[in-house]
Amino acid sequence: MDITYILPDTKTKVRNETKDLFHIYCLHCKSEIKHEFLIGLETQQSTDDENYYAEYDLLRCINCESITYRTDHYTSDDMVQIPNQYGELEWDRLTRPNYYPTRDKELANATHVINLLPDSIQDTFNEVVTALNNKLEILSGLGLRTLLEQICKHFIKDDDLGRILQKFEDEGYISTKQRYLLDDIRYIGNDAAHRAESNSIKKHKLSLSILMNLIQLLFAYYKYEEPKKKLKLDVHLRKSPRGETPKVKDTTNKRKPRKIL
Repeated sequence: MDITYILPDTKTKVRNETKDLFHIYCLHCKSEIKHEFLIGLETQQSTDDENYYAEYDLLRCINCESITYRTDHYTSDDMVQIPNQYGELEWDRLTRPNYYPTRDKELANATHVINLLPDSIQDTFNEVVTALNNKLEILSGLGLRTLLEQICKHFIKDDDLGRILQKFEDEGYISTKQRYLLDDIRYIGNDAAHRAESNSIKKHKLSLSILMNLIQLLFAYYKYEEPKKKLKLDVHLRKSPRGETPKVKDTTNKRKPRKIL
């Protein structure tokens, strides 16, 4: 059977030679760590004006051995000569590769509060982080509002999120300034849902930080177990042989200063 490619003139070459280790951020190790090159695929397409190149590599973390998929697309104009540490000129490209699963240092450190949440809210939290990692502005805005609503309804049962936030403030869970910040997250979700308006990923990351503080406040600080009731034992205690405890004479007035400062 003949296979027809979308780009029939594309030249493909498998790259499996030894390469230097890539120093990138690992999602599992939560730090910058070296990744070894396993195997790669290189494609090239030429036109009358320019040459187009693409690299597709599989990398493996030297610590946890997790796999990362790396892609890099560049042209001949992106290649420049840059001096190395020894003063020799080496060819380098101006483009920056993409890594999958996508990773962001700020968002990778955001998962430390997830264990405080119930399972149903944990799923929403993970989807919000995934949407932010993939720069999905509208979906991340919807997810932030949904996450806020799930957190609030875990404590107060009501269908109106605005009324829930007002009850949170009235009952002392949050301050007035905190309610204003949470209202902004509610408006972000409403704009994304009803008008398909998006906000910047930077603003959404800030909103996620606000929700993380709310999670720690509600599920870590206010979540406590009621003290256990003391068991009543049917044991009658005898009175002290010395009789009643003598009353101590109040001498507080004698210790007051004579002059008022």
